Amino acid sequence: MPSPEVLNPPTIKYELEERATVARLLFQPVDDMDLWQVCQVRIQLVDALVQLCGRQETPHQFKTSRSSKQLREVDDLDEPCKRLKVDDIVMEEEDPFADIPPVDDIAKDTTAKLYCPFCRWGDEEVGPGKREYKYSRRDSRKRHAQDQHLTERAVGEGFDCPYKGCNAFLGTATHFYSHAERQHDDCF
Repeated sequence: MPSPEVLNPPTIKYELEERATVARLLFQPVDDMDLWQVCQVRIQLVDALVQLCGRQETPHQFKTSRSSKQLREVDDLDEPCKRLKVDDIVMEEEDPFADIPPVDDIAKDTTAKLYCPFCRWGDEEVGPGKREYKYSRRDSRKRHAQDQHLTERAVGEGFDCPYKGCNAFLGTATHFYSHAERQHDDCF
């Protein structure tokens, strides 16, 4: 005998309304809909995904606790996802994502350069732990560079580029960010 959770799945609660909408639309049965209605559901799904991308959770300095947030329930997930049948003909289609590299390759490319250039090459007194520290996100590395290396410089003072082998003289933090992206292919 299957467990009671399989027969009666628990009501799923979502913190963001957009997540609840995406879940509801992904599992909405489309067998009894005509093509126009299916297209409308897909449009709603894309709109909800776009809104969700704009509200992606990120760490905030003054983040409220999760327990104080209101959770939204999704109760339309009772029926399993059903495939859309179009005239009982399965058509071969080109993979629209064939030219996009796998996520693992993208992640390797973006995290391969997440070292602080000031700590790695610019400061001789930095120990090996800090020199080889790899940031998990670009915004964390940018915040570190801004707080630890760029705010301490006097306005108009300027500084040498911290990248190994580069002799450029940079005037401001904005100049540094632009130079790092153009010359060193390192976007902060």
